[in-house]
Amino acid sequence: MLAKQNELFDSLVEASEIVMSKMQGYISANIHMGDDGKTVTNYAQWASLQDYHRVLELPEVMEHLKTAAALAIEFKPVTYHTIWTDGNNA
Repeated sequence: MLAKQNELFDSLVEASEIVMSKMQGYISANIHMGDDGKTVTNYAQWASLQDYHRVLELPEVMEHLKTAAALAIEFKPVTYHTIWTDGNNA
């Protein structure tokens, strides 16, 4: 399982660096590997839900998402809106 986790992680990093980061409305991506050896979470931030939906219509984006989905046991995109954020502004 760990090999698949690493492959999925690398695929998501590549997609973020090469494709997503160039898209309008992209803010950031934080990709996390679970200590269970199988879970990978991509926490991506977009300026608006519309920007996110717009990129999902682009063939180059869909190509990377299909690659990630093929590596995953479960592929479950979920969107959220910000309720509260705490952080250091330093």
